[in-house]
Formats: sequence, structure tokens, C-alpha cells
Amino acid sequence: MKITKNFIKTLEQLSKINDNLLLSAGDTIEMRDEEKRIVCRAELDMDIPVESPILSTSTLLQVISLFDIDTLDVDFSSSALKLSDKNNQAVYKLFLKSLVNTEPKKSWKEYTTDILGDAEIEFEMEEVDFAYLGSTVKSLRADHIALMSEAGSLKFFVYDADEPDGNSFSVAISEGDYPDFTYCFKSEDILKLSSGAFK
Repeated sequence: MKITKNFIKTLEQLSKINDNLLLSAGDTIEMRDEEKRIVCRAELDMDIPVESPILSTSTLLQVISLFDIDTLDVDFSSSALKLSDKNNQAVYKLFLKSLVNTEPKKSWKEYTTDILGDAEIEFEMEEVDFAYLGSTVKSLRADHIALMSEAGSLKFFVYDADEPDGNSFSVAISEGDYPDFTYCFKSEDILKLSSGAFK
């Protein structure tokens, strides 16, 4: 079957969260990072025919890069992915599901509805803005990012937790009727989501 460029881009993004990946049969992936701080859900633009446990997504992406994406054909089986184009062939072996420990303990619905409840704050962030935030973190070598609101102004605040009077940078997101709040995150977790637009 053919795989899409958007599918490859999704794998690239998910590999930053966890290089292990369980491709479930169907068009949805639910996974978590190794530290169990991030749970995510990705909707694919293609259907995976069989469950495929991948021990190293980055290695699989390197193999895919050796092929002409426009003529690449991938055969999914229970034991391997067989890749081929006009001139090349490769086999990527799959692993035991028990070795690819990325499945969240709860479903996406349980996390987003039963545990988190209704969203208190909603905003959208374009890919270019998220990339800019990532560049800011790397430039300052900051270890934390705060999502905060002051007087209805929503922004990301980049800082070093060990040096509260050190370098910092703020990135405005939007204006609105937001209550005052501050949520703090580790920069490494935010940078795992370093491409794509988010809501």
C-alpha cells in the first residue's frame, strides 16, 4: 500500500515524543512518552491494516528516506514491513508488542474527559509560532516554559528555573477574556511537540 507524506511527517513528530511506537490497526495512534508526562493522539490520513510494533521509529524513517516516496509501496504484515520502489527493496522487522511500551494506561477519552474534564483554557497556535517558541528555548538554553495569562493577555514565558533573575523571553499568543494563571512545563517536553499546529 502507498503511504502519504503526511503520514511520514506524523511519524517524525511522534518519534520526538517516543521513538517506540505501536501502530494500531486503523487510522488513529494513541501513545505516551517514556517519562509518562505526555499523552497524545494522532489521526492518520490512511488506514494501517495490521498492528505493527516499531522499536525505533527514527530508524524506520531513515529506511523510508532511501526510497522514492512517490513510488514507495509498503506491505504490512504481522512480522515485518516490506518496502519497495522501482529499484529498491528493504525489510524492517517488527518486535514483540511487550517491548514497545507506549500505550497509555487509559484511553484518550478517559484522559481528556473523565480525568481532565472540560477545558478551562482554549487557544490555537500556528506551526510558525510553535517553531519560534522552540528556537527561543534553544537560544536561551532555558529549561522551563510557563503558559501564563496576565490581564487577559495569553503568552509563553521562557526562563531558567535555576536562575530566576537570568535570561527570559515571552511570546505573545492571544488576547481574550482569560483569568490570571500560570502553568509551568519542562522545555524538553514542549520541544517534543516541535512541529505542527496545535489547539
